[in-house]
Amino acid sequence: MADLTFLPWEAPFLPQAAETLVSRFRTRDRIDLSRKLLVLPGARAGRRLMELLSERATELGLPLIPPRTGILTVGRLPEELYLPPRPLAPPAETRRAWATALERVQAEVLEVLYPNPQSTFDLPARTAIAHTLDSLNRTLGAGGKTFSDVARACEGHFPEKGRWEALAMVQEEFWRRLREAGHMDREEARRLVVRDGAISASETVVLMGITDLPRVIRAMVEAMDSSVHVLVHAPQTMEGFFDPLGLVVPEPWLSFPVPVPEEALVLVDKPGDQASRVLGELAALGDAFSPDEVAIGVPDPTVVPFLEQRLGAYGVPFRYAGGFPLTRTSPYRFLDAVAAYLSSHSFQALAALLRHPIVRTLPGCEDGPRVADSYFEDHLPGSISSGTLPSSARNGPVSKILRSLEDRNLLGGLAGANLLSEWMPKVLHLLGEVFGRRPLDTRQHEEGRTVEACLRLREAARVLHGLPRTLDETCSASEAIRVLLREVREEALPPDADREAVELLGWLEVHTDDAPILLMTGVNEPVLPEAVNADPFLPNTLRARLGLEDNLSRQARDAYRLTACLHSKHEVRLVSGRRSPGGDPLRPSRLLLTGTGEDLARRVQRFTLEERRQVGTAEVPPLGILPAAQTGFPLPPEARILVPDIPRPFPVTAFRSLLADPYLWALERILRLQEASDQAQELDPLGFGSLAHRVLEVFGGSAEAESSDVKAVRGILHKTLDRVVEDQFGTNPLPTVPLQVEQLRTRLDSFAKWQTAWVAAGWRILATEARTGPEGARFMVDEEPIFLSGRMDRIDIHRETKEWLVFDYKTGDSVTSPDKAHRGRTGWKDLQLPLYRHMLGDLEGIEESPPVDVDGSRLLRLAYLPLTKDSREVAPRFAAWTEADMEEADEAAREIIRALRRDGAVAFDPASTGRKAWGSMASLLGQGVFQETRELEASSEGTE
Repeated sequence: MADLTFLPWEAPFLPQAAETLVSRFRTRDRIDLSRKLLVLPGARAGRRLMELLSERATELGLPLIPPRTGILTVGRLPEELYLPPRPLAPPAETRRAWATALERVQAEVLEVLYPNPQSTFDLPARTAIAHTLDSLNRTLGAGGKTFSDVARACEGHFPEKGRWEALAMVQEEFWRRLREAGHMDREEARRLVVRDGAISASETVVLMGITDLPRVIRAMVEAMDSSVHVLVHAPQTMEGFFDPLGLVVPEPWLSFPVPVPEEALVLVDKPGDQASRVLGELAALGDAFSPDEVAIGVPDPTVVPFLEQRLGAYGVPFRYAGGFPLTRTSPYRFLDAVAAYLSSHSFQALAALLRHPIVRTLPGCEDGPRVADSYFEDHLPGSISSGTLPSSARNGPVSKILRSLEDRNLLGGLAGANLLSEWMPKVLHLLGEVFGRRPLDTRQHEEGRTVEACLRLREAARVLHGLPRTLDETCSASEAIRVLLREVREEALPPDADREAVELLGWLEVHTDDAPILLMTGVNEPVLPEAVNADPFLPNTLRARLGLEDNLSRQARDAYRLTACLHSKHEVRLVSGRRSPGGDPLRPSRLLLTGTGEDLARRVQRFTLEERRQVGTAEVPPLGILPAAQTGFPLPPEARILVPDIPRPFPVTAFRSLLADPYLWALERILRLQEASDQAQELDPLGFGSLAHRVLEVFGGSAEAESSDVKAVRGILHKTLDRVVEDQFGTNPLPTVPLQVEQLRTRLDSFAKWQTAWVAAGWRILATEARTGPEGARFMVDEEPIFLSGRMDRIDIHRETKEWLVFDYKTGDSVTSPDKAHRGRTGWKDLQLPLYRHMLGDLEGIEESPPVDVDGSRLLRLAYLPLTKDSREVAPRFAAWTEADMEEADEAAREIIRALRRDGAVAFDPASTGRKAWGSMASLLGQGVFQETRELEASSEGTE
C-alpha cells in the first residue's frame, strides 16, 4: 500500500515537495536520494526540484546525494522497474521494424488499410505510416492492449474490426522483425512484465504531483515489493478525490465546481488580443514582481507566436518551455530542401534550396536567388539539371550554380542508390561541408542552435547507421534524408537559460511551477480540457471501451490541476478567446462553467453577451507603425524621387508609364526596383508576346518572308517556333508552356494566310525588330534635345508606291484600335506610335529614309497587327491620326520632359500613385495597406 502525504495547496507544490523529501530522507550526515526513484509530471519540474533540493542542502550544510536515475518522468519510470527478456529496440529501430513489416505483409492485408498501396508505398510513405503505427502501439501499450485486443473490442460495436485485424497482422510481422534483429518492443516487454509479475526493482518510488498513470505503469507500481511514497498537492480533507496511488478519481472531479473568481476571468476576441492582454497584465504588475516570478500558461500552442511577437516587440524577456522546434533550424531546413531537390529536380525545389541562407555562402551560389528568379522568368522550367538546360542557358549563370551544387563534396556525393544505413555518413559529410566552413560560436544565439541541431541530427544518423541488416534497405539519398528528418521532426531544442525571463509553459508544467503569478491563455475547448473526438483510429468512445485515457478522465485531471493552481498562486488570470487564428469561433473551457444556479447563469451570460467586457484593463502602448517623425522610417520610402537628368537614351515606352503613374515609373526606372518571382504557372501576356515577337523576327529575315505560298510560310513559321521554344525553354518547361506554344502555332497559321496575301498586294518586309542606335534619336524640347530609343516590331515598304508602314504586333486576347489605345477622355495616355516618326531616320541597319510625297508629307502609316486568340483572319488596324494629331502627341511628350526638367523629381501622390501597381510594388505603395485619401476625406466630412 502506498504512503500518501497531502501537501496543502495554499502554497506552491515543488518547494513543499523538496522540503518533504529532505525531512524524510535526511540522515545525520547527508540527504541520501541515491536509491530513490523520484517521479514528476515533466522534465522541467524535475530540474526545478533539483535546484530546490540543492539550495536546501546548502542551507543545512549537508551533502546531497542525488538519485541514480535523476528525476524521472512517468514515461521513463517503467524501465527502472524490470529487466526485459531481450534488449529493447531503440525508437528509430522500432519504427524501421514497422516500415519493413509493411513491406513484408501480403498485399491483400495492405489493401484493407490503404487504397492502392503498391503505387504509394515508397520508403518515405512507409516511414510516415510507421510513425503513425508506432504512436498507436504506444497509446495502446500504455493500456496493456494490442491491435488484436482492439479488433476484439470492435466486435458488435464498431465497424472497424476488419481494419484492426489487418493492423494486427502487421503488428505480428513487426514483432517478428524485431526478434530477427535480436531486440523486442518496449510495449510488448511491459505487457509481459505485468502478466508475469516480473518486477525486479528494489528502490523506493516517490510519485510527486502525478495525477494519472497509464494502466500498465500503474500495475507495475502496484506490484512492487518496495515502498511507494506519494505526494499529493491537496488538503487532507479531499482524500476521497484521490485513489490509493494519489491519482485523480474522475467522478468527484467531474462535478466539482472549479473556484474561478470573476476577476480572474478575461474574455477577448483573437489570439493577438490574448497576447496583448497578457502584455497589459505584465505592465500592470509594474515592479512588484520580477519576470521569473511570472508564468504564462499556453495550453494552446497556436497562441505562442502571438505572445512571442508581442513580448519581443516590447523587450520583455521570455523563455518558451516547449523549446525551439528542430524543424525550424537551419540544418533541418537545409536537408529538407536538399531532399526535395534530389527527389524531383523541380525548379521550385532548386529555388527553395538556393534561398536557404547557408547555400548562399557556398562558392558559386552567392547570387543564387536572383539568378534563379531571372532564369525562371526567362525560361519557365518545370524540372532542371545540368543536362536539361536549354541551349541559350548552357553556359549561363544558372549552369555555373548547378555545377557548384553538383560538386562531389556536395550534392554530387548523393547520387545513385545505397543502403539506408550507409547513406548516413554521407549525409553527415554534407552537413559538415556546408556548416563547417567556418567555426561556429555557440555563445551566439543562432549559431548555438545550429550546432545543437547538427548534434541532434548526428545522433539520429548514428542510430540509423547502426541498423541491423534485417531492418536496412536500399534507397536513394533523398529517401534516406527524409527518413532521418522524420526521426527528429518532433524534437525541440531547449530554451536558452535566462534566469530573469517570463516563462511560457505548456499545461503539463503549469501546476508544478512555483511562480506566484500565472497568466493563462487559451482557456478554450478543446485544449483545456484536452479532448480527442475525431481520431481516425481511436475515437473517444473506443478509447473508453478499451480502458484508455478518455475525455472524461482528462477533464477530471484538468479540473484538479486548475483548482490547485487557483489555490496555490498569488494571482491568476484566465484569458479565453472568442476566435482562433483562422477566425473560427471558439467555445470557452467547460472548466469555467462548473458552478450552479445564479453564478453559472451569470457566467454563461457573460460569455454569450455581444458586449465584450474587459476586467482590469491595463494601459499598454499601442503596437504597430508609429508616425514617420518618431520612427525615422517614412512610408512611402521617399516622398520625392530625384530625377536630376533625363535618362539618355530615353525609351519611347516610358511616356506611357509617366502619363499613368510618374512615381511608379521612377521606382522602376530611376531606382531600379524590380520584382522577380518564381510563382508563375504559365507564360504571362508579356512573355507570350515576346515569344511571338522572336518567331516573327526570325521569319522576317527568311526567304519565305517574300513568298506567296501559304504552305511554305506556315512551314517556316512552325520550324522557327519549335527552334525558338527549344532554345528558350529546353525539354522540361512548365506543363502549361507546351499548351501555350500550340495556341501560338494556331495564331501563326492565321498570320501565314494574311502574310501571303499581303505580299501579293505588293508589300515586302523592310526590317523586323528595328532598333535605334546607342545614342538614340534626337527629339527637340525647347531648343534642348532628348534622345529617344525604341524598337519597332516590323517595317514594311510597298514595292511600287514606296510607302512605309510601321507595324506593332499585338498578341493580347483582344486588341483595340491604335487611337483608343493611345487616347482617352482626358487626352493622350500613350505616345509610342506617334513618336516612332522621329526615330525612323536613326534605325540601325536601314540605310534609306522614308519617302516624302510631293506636298511634303511623309509616305508613312502606323498600324497594329493583331494576332489574337479570336482572330481567324489577321487584319491590320491603322491609326487614323492627322498631322495635327501627331503634333499634339509631340507636344504632350514635350510637356512631360519639361515637367521633369523643371521639378527634377517626381512626388508621391496618395490619390493616384500605385493604382496600377501589383505584387510587392503595390504593397510598397500602400495598396491594400493604407486607406485611400478620398476615404479619409469622406470619413472626416461625416464627422464634421
